[in-house]
Amino acid sequence: MQLLRFFCAFGFLVVLFSGCGQAIPEGFPKTTPCTIIVTDNGQPLEGVSVMISTEPPMSSLSIAAKTDDAGKAVLQTFQGSYSTTGIPVGNVVLTLVKRAVVEETKTQEQVEAMSPRELEQYQRERDANTAKLPKVIPDILSNPATSPLKKEIIVNQATEWVVDIAEYRK
Repeated sequence: MQLLRFFCAFGFLVVLFSGCGQAIPEGFPKTTPCTIIVTDNGQPLEGVSVMISTEPPMSSLSIAAKTDDAGKAVLQTFQGSYSTTGIPVGNVVLTLVKRAVVEETKTQEQVEAMSPRELEQYQRERDANTAKLPKVIPDILSNPATSPLKKEIIVNQATEWVVDIAEYRK
């Protein structure tokens, strides 16, 4: 009998709290699922920051994701502390960002043992060497004003967008 009361109480709590969650902010746009696959000459690119801008711009929204080891990103739309999987319906522009970085030449212990002056010099050298590396993502794809990656997103129509950045190198 006690077990039955426990399960009844537990079931009541599940029903009671299943509707609880963050409320959708007023004016939040309709969204639809969207995945992006980023490759370079057909090979997946991991760690690419993927961002969407809406046309016209909705300044209160952030739409972003990061590619996994398969080059895939599942986009989410954020407004304040609210987020949902998918992107707003309408015209959008895709931008991609990934910085090349040089390999660490010092261990974490060596870096922690440096004086402030040595650390500053080490960081300056790393930054200078990083600046010499070829860009991972062509500049044209990193700016919403120049990105040719534009699409109309339609409600209830999942979108998979495949981008091979090799096509955009000069």
